[in-house]
Amino acid sequence: MTLDDAQDTFRDRKTQTAAADYLKTALEYWRDDMIGTTTLISAIEEVERSLRQHELEWFK
Repeated sequence: MTLDDAQDTFRDRKTQTAAADYLKTALEYWRDDMIGTTTLISAIEEVERSLRQHELEWFK
């Protein structure tokens, strides 16, 4: 899965699985020097914002 695919999937379906896949893919890209730290942090922050908005739904 590409980072763009993972991001699109996460944005379309805010699920725990999509969030985990997005973060995993972003981390893999970062480890392979395919993205910089700023891009990795942006992905983490995007998931974190969504978690705050959806935490009651996700943790029921």
